[in-house]
Amino acid sequence: MKIESLGYYLPPKVVTAEETLQRLPAMFRLPLTDLTGIESVRKVAPGEYALSMSLEAVKKCLLRSQYAAGDIDVIICCNICSHDRATEFSYEPCTAAKVARQFDMPRALCFDINNACAGVFTGLYIAQSLIALNPAKKVLVLSGEHISILAETVFKQNFEALAYSPAEMFPCLTLGDSGVAMILEHSEDAGFACISLETLSDYSHFCTAFATEHGPLMLTNSVRLAQKAMQASAQHLADTLQTHAWTNAPDLYLVPHQTARKVMESGRHLTNQLLKKELFSEARTVINIRERGNTSSTTHWVAIMDLILNNTLQNKDRVAFSVAASGITIGSALYTFDDLPARMRDDHAPVARQKTAPPALSTLPKCENRNLFVEALVHYTPPADIPHTTFDMVREVVKNIVARRVKLHHKIDLIVFCGVYKSEYLSEPSVASMILRASDLTKEERAAHFSDHLFAFDIKNGALSTQTALETAAQILEARHLNNALVVCAEVQHPLHALSDPLALLPGAAAFLLSATPVSGALARLCRSQTLLFPDFQEDHTVCATWKGGNTVLKAHLGSRLNRHYMQGIEQAIDRFFANTGTQWSDYTYAVLPHYALQKGEKQHPLRLPEKAAPILVYTEEGAYTHGIAAAIEILSRHARLGECALVVQIASGLQVSVAEWKF
Repeated sequence: MKIESLGYYLPPKVVTAEETLQRLPAMFRLPLTDLTGIESVRKVAPGEYALSMSLEAVKKCLLRSQYAAGDIDVIICCNICSHDRATEFSYEPCTAAKVARQFDMPRALCFDINNACAGVFTGLYIAQSLIALNPAKKVLVLSGEHISILAETVFKQNFEALAYSPAEMFPCLTLGDSGVAMILEHSEDAGFACISLETLSDYSHFCTAFATEHGPLMLTNSVRLAQKAMQASAQHLADTLQTHAWTNAPDLYLVPHQTARKVMESGRHLTNQLLKKELFSEARTVINIRERGNTSSTTHWVAIMDLILNNTLQNKDRVAFSVAASGITIGSALYTFDDLPARMRDDHAPVARQKTAPPALSTLPKCENRNLFVEALVHYTPPADIPHTTFDMVREVVKNIVARRVKLHHKIDLIVFCGVYKSEYLSEPSVASMILRASDLTKEERAAHFSDHLFAFDIKNGALSTQTALETAAQILEARHLNNALVVCAEVQHPLHALSDPLALLPGAAAFLLSATPVSGALARLCRSQTLLFPDFQEDHTVCATWKGGNTVLKAHLGSRLNRHYMQGIEQAIDRFFANTGTQWSDYTYAVLPHYALQKGEKQHPLRLPEKAAPILVYTEEGAYTHGIAAAIEILSRHARLGECALVVQIASGLQVSVAEWKF
């Protein structure tokens, strides 16, 4: 897989380290430049946000691409921060769906992921898996990070009675804003030789970001995080270079995650010591933090674009990327450039493309075959009279799912969390990276069930998150020859803004234990699925978190015609699925439908079902969101006979509709 086109956006506003420090009381002005090497960062101007930077990066990426927007098959958005309006963080629809609407990409499968500063490389890891299974796919990976808002929260603190440690808040002052986007395609020669990522869950508490009375805030144990991440990432990079025989590569560049100059220099020295040679010189180690700061998930690619535009990086150059993020997520990627650097420096205006006509039905996404077996499934609804957090519920379902693994065929290689609404509006690290540390499992149980090279990340796609997570896990397992994955979801209730439309949210959680190969006693198999995007209806369902008066609350907008649009999408998606697969209603014993399909006051659904041989209808519970589908599959697994099939329909903001075939 290679990068076909690359775009980035840096806000024009420059804020110096001295200007940042002047906004703090004198006694709290730590020597920012001496400690980090940062002299200035870029920050958004008024009216610029995470989404606007993402769109600018995608626009530049498409201008340099041979592909039109309509050629994109998958969009993966990877930013931590979804600060898209003043005092608002966007929850629904996913940013990827907004990008698809903006650039007219109706055939694209859209979802967001979250994995802290490793977000973009997680997106690349997923893209590599998708393209390995289908070389014709074109994947757009992007991120827009408006993270300077964390510094604004620091400035609002009451420094005479601080609720948090100044040292833990200090990293918020090092953050800069930016956006990146890249189009990925199959390649036989240039491109990624390797993308390898791992999660060290025991250290996931070293850096967390969440909502406070003054806005979002990040707290970091910088010393412990830097020490552990540097040691682990250096060892990982050394092992990766040796495994892929890159230790003798001439003039190899090293691009680490941009945090602090001394940390990056120490990481270079340690990697060279582990390799027992001076593979990476100071001159070939890319450190651009002086004028960029830490731009979070975009840092490596902002550095690459800087190298390209200052004429340092040339065609055929090779780069080793070292990944380190909260979670802790570590990793390495090895990349050989084709002529991308020269193309990105080309000042000639790209050839103008004619606006493509809206895609015909035949060009929309086709049904894709899956081969995913559910080895065990747990659904949990907490008692109404007991307070519950995300991790209370996650702990419950993980404990139960592990207890059901009577036969240990293989260890679990992958954890994906796909809940939408989390306790404290947690945004960093990924919940998936915290699951093992938060669980009640003993060290012996963890060692018995989970791989030493476990990888974890979150997926965000509204009520469709669980289906997206199952499909993504299936493709990662198949492409990377892994064995088992754990998909976990949980939803908590949050207070609503006074002007919010009603938003039904039922607390609950679920866990799927998945296998890429048939196992004895499997409950069900995901056979094939298809997702359609209806961007014209996107504004009918939006949810954001907003803070005012010291409280963070949700604000939902549900259009008056939302249910009608949902039903139109469901009907079209089912018709398309039947046309693609050659199936019909009579082929399914059961049909699982969203509660929207049962109109208020009606006992009959509006779908066109046959008078004879109609499937038994099962409706997901209103407000169950990501765990509703788990409850339905669990019920059917107990009642369905061997070989019976269910048509499972789900819908999410965006507007996206998924249709899948399950076999029991």
